[in-house]
Amino acid sequence: MAVVSVCLSLAVLAENPPPMSEDTGDRPRPIRVQWVTLGSGERALPLAQLAEFGWALPNEGEYPVLESGQSRVIPLSALEEPLMRVNEREGDVSFQADDLIPTGNADRRDWSVPVVLNDQAPTQPLTLVRRQGRYFLPVETIEALNLDRAAVDSEFDGLYALDALSDGFFWLDLSRPRLTLWVQPGRFNTYVIERQRADPLVPQSGYSAVFDYRLTEGVDADATRWRTAYLDGAVSVGTAYCESQHLYRSRTEILGRLGSRCVLDRPRSLLSLVVGDTLTSSQVLGQTVSYGGVRIGTNTQLAPSWVTRPRPSLRGSVLTPAMLEVWINRNLVTRQDIPPGPFRLTGLPAASGVSEILSQVKESDGVPVTQRFSFYSDPSLLAEGLRDWSLSYGHRRIGTVDGRIQYDEDPFALLSGRYGLTNRLTVGGRAELLPEGWVNGLSGYLGLGPLGMLDLGGAASVEQSGSVGTTWLWGYSRRTSSLSFRIQEQRTDEGFIQLGIGNPNREPELDQRVTLGWSVRKGVSLSLGRFRRDYRDRDDQLYHSATLGLTMAGKGSLRFNVQDQIRPEPERRYSLAFTLSLGKGKTLSATASGDQLADRGVTYQYNAPNDGGYGYRLHAGVRNEVPEQDAELTLDGRLASLRVVGRRQEREVSGFAELSGALVFNETGPHLSRNPAGSYTVVDAGVPDIRVYKNNRLAGTTGPDGRIVVPGLKPYSRNRLRLASEDLPPSASLDEPGRQLVPGNRQVLTARFPVRFERTVQATLVNAEQEPLPAGTVVRVEGMDESLTLGHEGLFYVDVGPAQALQGQARTGDGQVCEFRVDLSGVDAYPANVGTLSCRSR
Repeated sequence: MAVVSVCLSLAVLAENPPPMSEDTGDRPRPIRVQWVTLGSGERALPLAQLAEFGWALPNEGEYPVLESGQSRVIPLSALEEPLMRVNEREGDVSFQADDLIPTGNADRRDWSVPVVLNDQAPTQPLTLVRRQGRYFLPVETIEALNLDRAAVDSEFDGLYALDALSDGFFWLDLSRPRLTLWVQPGRFNTYVIERQRADPLVPQSGYSAVFDYRLTEGVDADATRWRTAYLDGAVSVGTAYCESQHLYRSRTEILGRLGSRCVLDRPRSLLSLVVGDTLTSSQVLGQTVSYGGVRIGTNTQLAPSWVTRPRPSLRGSVLTPAMLEVWINRNLVTRQDIPPGPFRLTGLPAASGVSEILSQVKESDGVPVTQRFSFYSDPSLLAEGLRDWSLSYGHRRIGTVDGRIQYDEDPFALLSGRYGLTNRLTVGGRAELLPEGWVNGLSGYLGLGPLGMLDLGGAASVEQSGSVGTTWLWGYSRRTSSLSFRIQEQRTDEGFIQLGIGNPNREPELDQRVTLGWSVRKGVSLSLGRFRRDYRDRDDQLYHSATLGLTMAGKGSLRFNVQDQIRPEPERRYSLAFTLSLGKGKTLSATASGDQLADRGVTYQYNAPNDGGYGYRLHAGVRNEVPEQDAELTLDGRLASLRVVGRRQEREVSGFAELSGALVFNETGPHLSRNPAGSYTVVDAGVPDIRVYKNNRLAGTTGPDGRIVVPGLKPYSRNRLRLASEDLPPSASLDEPGRQLVPGNRQVLTARFPVRFERTVQATLVNAEQEPLPAGTVVRVEGMDESLTLGHEGLFYVDVGPAQALQGQARTGDGQVCEFRVDLSGVDAYPANVGTLSCRSR
C-alpha cells in the first residue's frame, strides 16, 4: 500500500566528515603496523605484516634487516621520518600507501578482516581482495555492508575498488588487522522502517447461539398497564451468522419482525455478504436506505484498527549511525536507531486534520538536526491504491403494517465505490437503477496539503418519461489542533430523483451548512454554525447556532448553546448544561433550556461497576412549567440486569420495570448472562471464586462450577482475558494466566485456563527394623521420570500428580531393593504428611 512521501532533506553530511583530507587529489590511505621491541630494547618493524598485505619498503632505501626469532625486522631508527609516523600511545607505525611498493607474491591474495564502516562497530571478518596492487571488495562483502552495488562500477568481475567506493577514505590497520572505510550515504541501500497497517484478525472457529431479550412491564399515568418484549436471536458458525429481531407490544397484541439477515464476513479481504434486511451505502451523493435483499462490499469494521486514509512518511540520509525521533502533535510516536545511508520511515500515524510533524536526527557527534512540516489527513481520502465499494440489490422498505414489514414491489440496484487514485486524490462513482429511472453520480476528494481538503460532486437522473434532473455539491474543510472549518453547499433541481426520495419536489433546492470550531485555549472551545435550506413548495429553513464549551481538567464541563432561528418563524432558544465529576462513577449535572431557560433540572447519577452491582439516577426539575421528578435504579447481576424507572409529573405517576439479559450457547452448554453490546466468552477455570479481568478491568469472579460468562467482547479485535493467580489455592498454579481472544460478530467463544494442582506428599522411609533409611538413598516413585534422594532421617517430598497411591522402590547402599506403598484416597488437602512408610525388601 502506498504512503504519502514527504521528502526530508537532512543536512547532516557536513556534521561528521571523516578525519581525512578533503583534497580529492591528495587523499592519504595510511597502513598501520604494530612495532615489536627487540631484546636490546630497540623498536623494530616486522616486514611480514607489510608483505602479507602486498606491500614492501622501497628497495632503494637499503634498510638494514635484522633477525628476531623467526621474524625479519627493520629498526625504526633506520627509517626516514617523512616515510613513517610513530604513534607512541598506540604503539604502532603508519605509512602512506604511496610511500610503499607492492610485492609480487601477494598480488592475488584474499584476506578476512573486520570492517569499520562510517563509525559503526566493527563487523565480523569479511573478505578483502588485492588485485594488481589495489584493494577490492567482493559482492558478498558489499552486500554484508548494506552497500548499493549499483552506486559504483565493478572494475573486475564482481569486485569493487576500495578507492572508488570510498573516494579514497579508507586505511588498513595491519596490526589488528582492520579495514576502516568511509562511504558517502548515497552509496548505501535505503534503510526502510515500515509501520504496517494492522492486518485483519481472523476469529476463532466454532459454533454458538445468542438470544438477547428485554422484557418491560409498565404503567402509565392513567393507570393503564402495558408490556413489551424485545427478542434478538443469532446463530453463528465461525465468521458467518444469522440473526432476527422481534418486538411484541401489548397495546397492539402484535409480535412484529424488526429485521432478519444472514451475514458472511471475510476479514482477510475486508468483505461482507449480507442477505436479508440491511442498509445501502451513502457514499457519493447518496443517502442510507433500508431495504430487503442482497448487499456485498467492503467492510472496514472487520479490522477496527485498520487505517484507510493516507499516512505520512519521512526520507533522509545520514553519514554515521544515528538516532531518529519523530513527534506528531507533540507526541513521541517513534524512536529508532538507523544505520548510515538513506532511510525511509513509512506508515506514520496521523489524526484527522493537520498534523504537525517534527523529526530529529542525532548522529554520533551528538548534534541534532531538526525538521518540521505539516500533513493533512481526512477520512474521505483513501490511500493510493485502496478501494471501497458496495453492490446492493433488493426491495426498499416502505413501512410496517400489523407487525409485517412492507417492501416496494419493484426492485432496485445500486453500485457505489471510491478509489484512491493518489494519496491526495480520491474519486468515486455511484449508479442507481430505480423503478422510476436511473441515476449516475461522480465525486472527487482533493487534498490540498496543509490548506485542507476540497470535495466536488454531481449526479444526473433520467426518469422513464425522459425528464432529466441534476444535483451538484461542493465543500471545503480544514482542521487543525485549534481550529476547524467546514462549508458545504448542494443545489438540486426539481426533476432530480434518487433512491429513498419518493417525492422529488420535497428535496431542498439549496442545502447549505457552515461550521467553525475554535479551541480558544486548553479546556475552552467555541463553535459557530449556519444551516440553510431553501424549498420550492414549503417554508425555508435558516438558523444560526453558537456553542461555548468549558472543560475543567476532567473534573467537569460546562456547555452553553444558542440557536437563533430566522425562518420560517423567528425564534431563539438557549441550552445550558453543567456536569461535575465526583469520582468513583458519581456525577452531578444541571441543565436549563428554552427561550427563557425555563426548563430546568438537576441530576445525580452513580454508574454500576463493570463487574456488576447497582447504579442509580435521581432527577428533579421543571418542564413546560410542570414540576417533574424521576428516579432510576439499575441492578447488574451475573445472569441478568434489572432496571426500574419511576416518573412523577405534578400528581401523575408512571413507571416501568425492565429485565434484560442473554441466553448463550456453545460447546460448553447453555449459560445466562447480561447483554451489553459485543460478543461473549465462557471462561472455564475449573476453580470457583477466581477474579477474571477483561482488558485489565474486572469482569467478575468464577462461579461454583469454575465458570463465568464475560460479555462485551469487541468483534474482530484482540480481547485480553486474565485470571488473578493470587486467588488460586496454595496447591494450584496456572501455566497460562492470560489469553487473547478474537471473536466474530454475535459469537460465543470458550477460554479454558487449565489449573494445575500440586499434590505434594511428605513421608519418612524406614526399614523392617523401623530405622530410617540413610540419607542419600536413591528412591524411584512410580509415575516420575527422575529419581529422588532421601534426606536426613529418611525424609523425602514428592508431587504425586493425579496418582491415587504413592508407591515406589528404594535402593540401599548394599545393593538391596525395598518397596513401599500407601493409599492416598483418604487425603483431602495438600500438601500432606503421610507419616512413616515401611520399605519392605523383595
